Amino acid sequence: MQGRELWLKPELRVPLHSIGFGDFCPDGLNSASVVYSLGVGDEINFDLAFMSAFGSNIYAFDPTPISIELVEQMSPPDGFKFYPWAVTGQDETIRFYPRKMPDGSISKVQYTIVAGEGATEQAVDVPGYTIATITQKLGHKSIDLMKMNIEGAEYDVLDSLLVANILPIQLIIEFHHRFANIGLVKTEQILKRLKASGYKRISISKSGRVISLLRQNDGGNQ
Repeated sequence: MQGRELWLKPELRVPLHSIGFGDFCPDGLNSASVVYSLGVGDEINFDLAFMSAFGSNIYAFDPTPISIELVEQMSPPDGFKFYPWAVTGQDETIRFYPRKMPDGSISKVQYTIVAGEGATEQAVDVPGYTIATITQKLGHKSIDLMKMNIEGAEYDVLDSLLVANILPIQLIIEFHHRFANIGLVKTEQILKRLKASGYKRISISKSGRVISLLRQNDGGNQ
C-alpha cells in the first residue's frame, strides 16, 4: 500500500457498462433483476439510467433529509422504489451527521455515521435495517446488483452481508478509507473477505475508491 489509496487492478475481464457512478457487467441483467441502490444523496441519475437501460425496478435507500425531499419533489417513475431507511450492520436507530467539508462548511447533501467526519450538533436519528431484514420486508430472495455510496457505513453493511450469506451477484462500492478513523487497512481487510466469498474485482475508478466486483460462481464470463 502506498499513499492514501490501494491502487488495485481488475482481477477478471468481463464486458463493462458504465452509467456514471461505477462500472458493472451487463450480462444477465434485465427487467426482472433486483437492484439495490444504497445512498441516494441529491441525485438519482444512476438509478434512472439503469432503469432506462435494463427496465428493472430500483430499490433505493436513504434516510437523509435531502434525499427524502428530492424524491418527494421530483416524482420519479413507478419503477423507482424509495425507502427512507439507513442500511446498517444491525437493526437499530442510527445517528447520522452532516459531513464537514474540507473548507469547514457543513454539507447539506452528504451525511455519515462517522461522528469525527460530521457536525455532531446537527445530527439526525434515523431507522436502520440490515439487508437481511430489508430483503425479508420486500420479499427478495436474491440481489442481482447492489450499489453502495453510504459514507463510511459500507464496512458494517458488507460484514453483515457476509455473516448472513446474502451475496449479491455484483457490487459497486465507494470505499471511504480516506476518513481518518477508517483507514486503508479496513478496506483491504473487507476486500480479502469478499474475495474469499467468491468476488473478483472487475473495475476500479480513477480515484481508486469505487470498486466493482462480480461473484464468479453466480455468473459472468469466467
